[in-house]
Amino acid sequence: MIASAKAKPGKVGYASGGSGTSTHLAMELFKSMAGIDMVHIPYKGSAPAITDLLGGHVDVMFDNMPAVMPHVKAGKLRALGVSSAKRSALAPDLPTVAEGGVPGFEVRVWYGVVVPAGTSKEIVKKLNGEINRILALPDRKAAVCRSWRRGNRWYTRAVRRAYQGGNGEMG
Repeated sequence: MIASAKAKPGKVGYASGGSGTSTHLAMELFKSMAGIDMVHIPYKGSAPAITDLLGGHVDVMFDNMPAVMPHVKAGKLRALGVSSAKRSALAPDLPTVAEGGVPGFEVRVWYGVVVPAGTSKEIVKKLNGEINRILALPDRKAAVCRSWRRGNRWYTRAVRRAYQGGNGEMG
């Protein structure tokens, strides 16, 4: 893919879930580190981007594994690598981008559960309790959930630090 992009600078189009999204920024980092020039084609979310990738309207994209792995397993998409520093337990045969020729490349994405400002502390507490109860269910202890929970502790600390920079309250 890198060789193809280098042979056709500015001609390979990559999809993203929109300007400024993690999928967009991951590819911008990839382009910079690989020394290639590709055209950004932003979509209004990953679903339409994946649809156009499946239809051959765009050449490549970064996206989250749960969104694309069903298409990879069905033979409709070809996964080239994972953006993490280590191979994924969900696809251990898939190399990292670093292994594939871009040393030092690593992008990890995290998600948070957010509610509108002003949501009562009781609702926040109830949501937190239910989310943690669900994550503790035996069938949720797969590698992906264990990985998310490790990241969640970091995310919670980061959000708390950022939020306390405002009025000091954390809902």
